[in-house]
Formats: sequence, C-alpha cells, structure tokens
Amino acid sequence: MISDGGLPFVENVEIRNFNQVSPSTFVNNAIFLDTFDSNSEYGIVVGDYVTITGSAIPANNVTDSQITSIQVFESGSYLVLSDTLTTVTGSPAIASFKSQYNTLPNGCGCSMSPTQVDVAQHVNLKTLFPSLPEYDFYIKDTLSTARDFLTEQIYFPAGFYRSDRAGRSSVGATIPPLVLEELIELTDQNVKMADNNKIKRQITKDFFNNVTYKFNRDTITDRFLAGTINFSQRSLNRINTGTKSLKIESDGFRGDAATRNFIAGQARRFTDRYQFAAESIEVQTDYKTGMPIEVTDIVLFGNSNLQLPDINQGSRDFAPRLMEVVNKKLDIRGQVSLSLLDTGFGLDGRFSTISPNSFIGAGSSTTSIVLTASFGTGEFQVERLKWQNFIGEEIRIRNEDFTFDEVTTLVQFDPGSINRIVVSPAISLAPPEGYLVDLPEYPDTENSEDRRKMKTIHGFFDPQVIIVSAPNDTSFVVSVSDIDKFLVDAYVIIHNDDFTDSSTLGSNDEDLQVLSVDTGTNTVTLTGSMGFTPSSGYRVNLIGFKDGGLPYRLI
Repeated sequence: MISDGGLPFVENVEIRNFNQVSPSTFVNNAIFLDTFDSNSEYGIVVGDYVTITGSAIPANNVTDSQITSIQVFESGSYLVLSDTLTTVTGSPAIASFKSQYNTLPNGCGCSMSPTQVDVAQHVNLKTLFPSLPEYDFYIKDTLSTARDFLTEQIYFPAGFYRSDRAGRSSVGATIPPLVLEELIELTDQNVKMADNNKIKRQITKDFFNNVTYKFNRDTITDRFLAGTINFSQRSLNRINTGTKSLKIESDGFRGDAATRNFIAGQARRFTDRYQFAAESIEVQTDYKTGMPIEVTDIVLFGNSNLQLPDINQGSRDFAPRLMEVVNKKLDIRGQVSLSLLDTGFGLDGRFSTISPNSFIGAGSSTTSIVLTASFGTGEFQVERLKWQNFIGEEIRIRNEDFTFDEVTTLVQFDPGSINRIVVSPAISLAPPEGYLVDLPEYPDTENSEDRRKMKTIHGFFDPQVIIVSAPNDTSFVVSVSDIDKFLVDAYVIIHNDDFTDSSTLGSNDEDLQVLSVDTGTNTVTLTGSMGFTPSSGYRVNLIGFKDGGLPYRLI
C-alpha cells in the first residue's frame, strides 16, 4: 500500500529543538516538532525513518535514523531516534520521513501516503495474530485494482476485512469483541430516540452455517487443489433454513500443514461470528459521544432503561453487551448514526484481554497513588492510561504476597500530575513503592451487575472442580463445598490430567451442559454422555460463574 520505491512521504518538517521537549524537560536523542500529533498530521509511526539536514551541529544531520518512540504533548510532539543527538534549541534543521513499509520497487506498490493508511491498526492486528500463514501468489496478469486484491486475497482469507477509520484505509478482524482501546459506553444517557431502537436479527445478512475454503491453486490449470468445509451442526439444529455457505477462495494459501491448521482455526472463527445470525441495531447519538467512535471499534451498548428485549435472558431488561461498530454516518445536524453488530451473539463463552497491572512508585498517599512504568509500558508512555476504562470503578491495592489487599474506587486521574491516580475511600495505609494496582477478584455472588465492566472487558480464571465419584457416564458427584458452583445449562468439560479422557465435544459439536443439580447428593447430571465414566480426581472445567456469566475461552 505504501511502497513507491523508498521515497520519503513527507519532507521539510521543521525541527524546533533537539533533546529539549519542554522548558524544563530534556529527553536524550529526541527531536521536538511543533505539530500536536505527528501521526494524525503526517502518518508517522514508531519504526519509520528520519533524515535530518540543516543543523549547525553535524552530528545531528542523520540519515535514515529509526524512530524508537513517539510522545505527544499539548504544545507538540517529540520523536526519539536511534542515533545520538546533541542538544540544540531553536534549530533551523528540517526532517524528511520514510515509512518502514516502503520496501517494494517503484511500480510494485500503491504509492499511498501513511496519512491514507491506518498503519497502527494493521500493526495491532498483526501483533494480536502473529501466526498468520505465508502467502505465495503466482500473478499472471495485471491486477484490476489493488483494493480488490487486498480485500479478497489478503484480508478475507485470513479473517480480516477492509474498512475506513478516521479517513484512512484500515482493517478489522472477524473475532469476538475485544476491548483494545478506551471503551465508550452507549446507554439511555447518550442514545437519542431510544424508543425507536429495534434489535434486528435476520438470516439474509450476517448468517452462514458452513464455511468453505478453497486454496492451493494450480499455476497451470487454475484449479484449486485443496479445500475444506466446516459445518455448524449447532446452527443447523437451531435455524432450519438449509445450507448457507460462506465461500473463501484463496490464491495465495498453499497446502502446507501450517496453512491447513490456520484455515481450520479461522473457519471456526468465521462460524462463531455468523452461525446464529448475529443481532444488530442502529442507534443515534450526539456529536460529542459519537465523533471519536470509528468503524471496527468496540462499544459497550445498552442498559435496562433502553427497554430493549434481551433474548439471551428472555426479558426486556437488556444487559449491556460489547458490540462492534460496522458502519458510521454523520449528518449535517451533528447527529451520529452507528450500526452495531453483536459479534459475540450465541457464543458459548466470553473472550477478553488480560487485565492491567501497575507498580506503585514512591510518594503515594492513602488517596493519591503514584504509578510507575511497568508490565509492557514503554519509557515514554503514560502508565495510568492503562486504567482509563476504570474511572469510577473498583480497583485493588495489594502487595506481592497479598498480605495487604484492599479494594477502593478509582475516582479520577490527578489533573496536576501525569503519573498519579486519585482513589476513594482512602485505603488504610500509604502504599510503599513496589505495591501494585490490580483489579479485584471475580465476585463470588449471583449479582450480574457486580463489577460488570471489569468482567466484560477482562478475563478471569474459570472455576475448576475435582470429581469425588461418578455413578455413570452422564453424571458425577462433587464435594459439598463445590456443588454451588454449578448452574443448570452451564457448559462443562470433564477430563483427566493428561486429557486422554476428555468430553471436549458432544455429538452436535457442542460442549456438554448441566441438566440438573442435586444439592442433597451433590450430584451433577449432564445433557449427554461424557464418553467415559470419570474416576475420582478427574477435573471439571469451564463451568461458568454464580452470576450466570459464561466461561472465558481462547479465541
């Protein structure tokens, strides 16, 4: 997309200072630019290359120095380079920038500017899915359009789709909803004309009950030499509409084992997204709320005040859900219309990201906590931004061995410091350096609203129970302290330590579920056979939680 023979994508950018990023702050090997956001204005990202000319200090005139960090301030932004720079203020030097992805010879790329391509989103998804298979194309004719080639042959077979974000060519992924950035909530407080909202579910759109892959195309005959079909028996059982196939024809995928394994996994992800005709809804919101939202973003939509039917619970008390923004419109009145899709609809589990943690620094008090860069935060990144989704929510202050462990509420970010958070009520002591900010444990209650946002965004260990005995292949007995962990209809997997016995899949491509729970005999009866009679010491996984929350699963 960006390649044009290695030419710079922007030139003559003025450098205000070398190493000085504010009147009182100096950063080694940094150049300070007047632009507020170098990515928004120029498309510069970490890893791109800088060539500097015009400095009176020869050592500052560097060629293809790589950007290792970018930080944005109100007065500008600074870029840390891989070369050693000498401090200069009020410099007349200028910079040109070349993309790290400008790698193909002239005529072999699209010659797009990084301001036209959402590079960061491509990199984020590549990081999230590092094991993508290699493509191997035999191109015989001129491609009709690069857009069609990217959409049909690069993105689609690997489970991605082309979209536009902030006016740039971007990409989304066919995965369950994951919160990777700041989460925006859409409730009755910011959704307009809520009475007009209607949940839709239709088999003419966003519905397929089988996924067909064709790949390893022969270069002579143009025939596909390999293919797979993934049927969803669960979909066929629940929605009796005949066969509706999602067809993927990949010219670039070959027939090696790694590619076949990837296709098998991706076919399952397509199936999860489309097998039950996902619910969708059109909503309108105000400019302030809607303008920052982009296509492919995940939002937390709904509450009981919206008076929408919730078929997951069989009531009009609509529980908030993570939904993907699949379209966005802005009218001349400043009203934003969003098309939302419940990409987790009908799934037998929850999908989430690992929760944040932060080390506490020196100088904290019982209500003002200092955070230090920790657990993946870069040298020039702001640690407290990890916690932006939890302002107003409960957090946990603890030490490493949990001998100190208290829960309080994150009230706000301290406006007078970039590394402090404010909590209330005050904790019992000023936490010393080395203590941690964490999320509380998953609540051991039946209240689904208890810490809902935390449970929705991030994952927790599912309960695991040891079997005491089993009378047959459809039921088992657990200890009296564990029987309350089981709910009717909950999913379960029963297995021994090495998984040589495992009830992973039932006959209909579904995990077994709990049919009944006898608290008198501590017996759990299942909806079908485990395929074996478990012995004492076998384990029960998945289970779910007392609040009815589904188990957390791997994508």
